[in-house]
Amino acid sequence: MGTNPMGRYRDLVAALVLHGNVAIRSQSQKLDVGDGLSLRNQQWEILEYIVDHRDKYFSMIDISYQLSIPQSTFSKTVQLLCSYGLVEKYQTVNNRKNIILKPTAYGLEVYDRVTREHVCKDLQGFFDALEDVSDRDLERFVRALKILDDALLPDREEEELVLLRREQ
Repeated sequence: MGTNPMGRYRDLVAALVLHGNVAIRSQSQKLDVGDGLSLRNQQWEILEYIVDHRDKYFSMIDISYQLSIPQSTFSKTVQLLCSYGLVEKYQTVNNRKNIILKPTAYGLEVYDRVTREHVCKDLQGFFDALEDVSDRDLERFVRALKILDDALLPDREEEELVLLRREQ
């Protein structure tokens, strides 16, 4: 194997490392969402998750885990999104500590407009490059990324077990 233990995966790993670094650098960039509001990428990702899962009942803890965002950072961001009128918090009846997040009508409007005007346009080249990849292969790649994430952040497995125990 010599000095290249990654073999044929070397270019893929290099691309993932570069993407990770670009993603970190992009976290400070702001996206103008109109009405004098702008969101950093991580704030947008949280809004996007809440909108995409609005018909499910994920708690704040569940969402922070799913996005791998520390709970304190997540809570501060949710407060900001609420202050902008994009998201609302609800308490569950049987556990008042269990906070559920839902997008407001304004949050849905902003999300739809910004997704059409910016996000889809920005991702189109990426989608085009994957056009010939089968759904099965996409699922396999997503599964491989999860395995990589679990290896890079092994404490995520323990967090996942805590969430699963809580759901039972």
